[in-house]
Amino acid sequence: MSERPPADASHIRLTAHDSRLITSVHNETIARIRSLHRRKGRKAQGAFLVEGPRAVMEAIATHTPLRLLAICRDMLDTDAHARFTSLGVPALHVSEGVMKSLADTGTPQGVIAVADVPQPVLPRLDARRSMVLVVDGVRDPGNVGTLIRTAAAAGCDAVVTTAGSADAFAPKVVRAAMGMHFRVPVVADVSWDWLGPSLTELPAIYGTDMAGARAWDAVDWNVGAALVIGHEDHGLSDDARAWCRETVAIPMARGVESLNAAASGAIVLFEAVRQRRVARGT
Repeated sequence: MSERPPADASHIRLTAHDSRLITSVHNETIARIRSLHRRKGRKAQGAFLVEGPRAVMEAIATHTPLRLLAICRDMLDTDAHARFTSLGVPALHVSEGVMKSLADTGTPQGVIAVADVPQPVLPRLDARRSMVLVVDGVRDPGNVGTLIRTAAAAGCDAVVTTAGSADAFAPKVVRAAMGMHFRVPVVADVSWDWLGPSLTELPAIYGTDMAGARAWDAVDWNVGAALVIGHEDHGLSDDARAWCRETVAIPMARGVESLNAAASGAIVLFEAVRQRRVARGT
């Protein structure tokens, strides 16, 4: 996989606050920021957008380096404006029209950050306790973002998305994750040729499947494990099935075909959390 592009003059990076108010959507830096709405732009810049006060503050709270902030005074109250301009992050001050052009939402909240896309590296895994969530070909951005948020809440060591999934750093995914990209490592857009061998040190690799060999709560989650959630309609890919050591099912009422990917992931991950809490006596 390719490394992140170097930060040269063609990439979005500021070194100081710019007190001028930018009112043109055709401003060169604004155009580069706006390019991050597209996967091609994110890949070229090695960066992604973080929209809204809550998500930006998650980045700050986790000491995530930010390239810059775009701030609209007219969309923030006085305290919020003072807080974001005092963070020490290089800032652009923009008009409402410019902020609306940068935002992915219909009602922007007055602040957008540009952050680096992390390198695709899995953290060191512990065979006794690590939990990794693998998102295998899930195409809906809301589901991918919710899975990242759920994985963070469940204490996962990493979230991995395979090629063919919605881009983990697309604005809709980042918004659905509500800042949790900064609470759990996210490794995006990898192949099973790369991922499969990286997971082999874990004792268990489970995939969810309607025809799974066992129920999700009948397996032992008190070991290091990877959980693979497949495409909303087609389920696990052939490559995922080849690497999974077992499939698990979530039994449902007669006539109900399936749960969506985010719901399935939450049910299984929190069964793992429950079992581990019981084992610890907490």
